Amino acid sequence: MKPHKTSRRSFLKQFAVTAGTVMLPSIGARAKERTAKRPNVVLIMTDDQGYGDFSCHGNPVLKTPNMDRLASQSVRLQDFHVAPVCTPTRGQLLTGIDAIRNGATSPTGQRHLLKRNLRTMGDVFAQNGYRTALYGKWHLGGNSHGHMPHERGFQDALYYLRGGVQSHPNTWNSDLFDDVLYHNGKQKEVPGYATDVWFDHGTKFARQCHKHNEPFFLYLPLNAPHGPLLAPDKFREPYRHLDKPTATFFAMIATVDCRLGEFVKMLEAEGMRDNTILVFLTDNGTANGEKIHNAGMRGKKGSLYEGGHRVPCWISWPKGHLRHASDVNTLTQCQDLLPTLIDLCRLNKEPEHQMDGSSLAPLLRGKPQPNLNDRILVYQHNESKGNGLVLQGKWRLVKNELYNIADDPSQTTNVAQKHPDVVKRLKAHYEKWWKSVESHLDLEPFRLGVTDDEDMLTAYDWWYGRRVYNWPHLRRGDRSNGRYLVRIERGGNYRISLRRWPRESGLGICDAVERYVPTDSYMAFDKKHAPFPPGKGFDVVEAKIRFGNQEKRIPVAPDSQEVVLNFYVPQGETTLQTWFIDKEGKEFGANYVYILRK
Repeated sequence: MKPHKTSRRSFLKQFAVTAGTVMLPSIGARAKERTAKRPNVVLIMTDDQGYGDFSCHGNPVLKTPNMDRLASQSVRLQDFHVAPVCTPTRGQLLTGIDAIRNGATSPTGQRHLLKRNLRTMGDVFAQNGYRTALYGKWHLGGNSHGHMPHERGFQDALYYLRGGVQSHPNTWNSDLFDDVLYHNGKQKEVPGYATDVWFDHGTKFARQCHKHNEPFFLYLPLNAPHGPLLAPDKFREPYRHLDKPTATFFAMIATVDCRLGEFVKMLEAEGMRDNTILVFLTDNGTANGEKIHNAGMRGKKGSLYEGGHRVPCWISWPKGHLRHASDVNTLTQCQDLLPTLIDLCRLNKEPEHQMDGSSLAPLLRGKPQPNLNDRILVYQHNESKGNGLVLQGKWRLVKNELYNIADDPSQTTNVAQKHPDVVKRLKAHYEKWWKSVESHLDLEPFRLGVTDDEDMLTAYDWWYGRRVYNWPHLRRGDRSNGRYLVRIERGGNYRISLRRWPRESGLGICDAVERYVPTDSYMAFDKKHAPFPPGKGFDVVEAKIRFGNQEKRIPVAPDSQEVVLNFYVPQGETTLQTWFIDKEGKEFGANYVYILRK
């Protein structure tokens, strides 16, 4: 993939880019006839919005009228669970398979790669004659060959890479306004605020499909309200009395709420709403709103306690003969959504991989589903045995602590000693589950040399170590290291360029960096929460690369932007690691590694 070399707004000064020109190849007449009556599916997921970040869930400050209205029209899964962090939720959602089995177990490091041999929700719908699109946050492989969304079943995809817009390798100083995004693997400057961009493209896509009588699956994994906390200032107005981060966090949610309302009205006006399955959920617990309202739950994003993983899931289909809009208190999980949609849309089931989720179609239609009564679920997104969560009914086994959330919804009292039989049962289930997944802990390699374009690996992707995974970490001078597991698809001569800062920044290896004032400057000069603070310089004097069993060193001049070394590497799997060494002998990894087969 060739790096972006122009400034973030130079293109926009010359051309007006329209929102979402989507190329939709026609499906054949017979396929149209077969699929004409199948429902459309729209799956909307917000990022870092917790169960308490809705006015319909009792938030005393935040107003979410359009989300509340959608909830009132939906079957509401009230005991619905995701992973406590984003990548494992996304992988489980799109495959119906537990994170450790599908490979996407961590938001950072090499564990964010969804295994290439698995079919995604996009694949399933596309193979059943649907038009498919994704607009938003991907976070299941980024720019890695074979892992980009347009290679995983989404025929049109516009997206940020990695965890957030401040994550490598998004274009330097992207700030959610007029950013350089990835469109089907290629970089493209797109005007507008990110939330508006995703909904504008989704609207364009839905209208085009409807015009051509083609059923569609639209996945909108929104980046909001994930940091950096940036928003159109008008949405911040009702919340200015709050601290700056919370005010902006709520403003980002308000922006989504506004666009959600407009999108649903569009579906109604265009005659699509009645035959569209609309699913709304969030990807983990709140990142910022717990100090205002957490719906009585303990924990937030990243926690194995209830506030980290219990989220809303609303499903509506006006003409789909679902049960009336109501609460459903059965224990459910995000792995259930793919098998559920397969049944509701009458899609061909995938024979290759056994999903860990269960179809909820009978439950949604108001029919008994006894297989769900005593189900036991396990959530774990790391490779350490015993570091997981087991759920059954109202029981929660958090590592070695036991809680009954029917009696103790805030999880204040560990009752493990009072209920040893429950602990024994849940631990036995966990042991059985672990034996079934531990053979799947193999690491997915980054593929290099697939094309003649330049590849890029970053400090976000290190196999181990404390990753320097976003620009605030990079700016404040965080230093760590790790290696990459790579597969050389074509043996040959490779040019390896090491940089501390991304190429488009124009900064040298030893340089400090000035503060960047983003389009939304509300927090730009807040010392604690500034999204783009000034950064440190280092006196780097030497660089080193170890590529397989080869190791080379090179001096670093004070004004160097990069150092370059050449290697001959045979085809096959190997490891790659880099070092910068300063005057004091301290070592740390290069934050950006550009790799080109010559």
